[in-house]
Amino acid sequence: MYDSGFIYDVEAKFAKRYEINVDCRTILSLHYFSDVPSLEEVVELFEPFKGKDPLFKVAIIGKGKYKEVLSSLLSLKKVAVMPMGVDPLERIAFGILGSRLIYASVIESTAPGQMNYREVKRTLDCIFRT
Repeated sequence: MYDSGFIYDVEAKFAKRYEINVDCRTILSLHYFSDVPSLEEVVELFEPFKGKDPLFKVAIIGKGKYKEVLSSLLSLKKVAVMPMGVDPLERIAFGILGSRLIYASVIESTAPGQMNYREVKRTLDCIFRT
């Protein structure tokens, strides 16, 4: 996929372990389905890739201090953050606050709290309609 010029999403731990080519066409992701990581843990996992200019994506289960961790990550240059298992409108809220992507589904959601793309579009149209 890399050699064909596709943008692709790869788990950060996998990319590090197998020395996957990472650049501006890469979404480097971390998923936390059961625990909320510390901000330091997330930043440390992304550190080896900073100079390669990927988009960093972090999805965290909505419990504990998930909002604080996701909000703090918005200070990174290229980042997409999303809570899982909470009101789906929180994903849109993080998009308004600076998250670079909102993951939505076409037919079935692939993560807890993921909205259908039509609902995301309708909501964004209501917010940004001029």
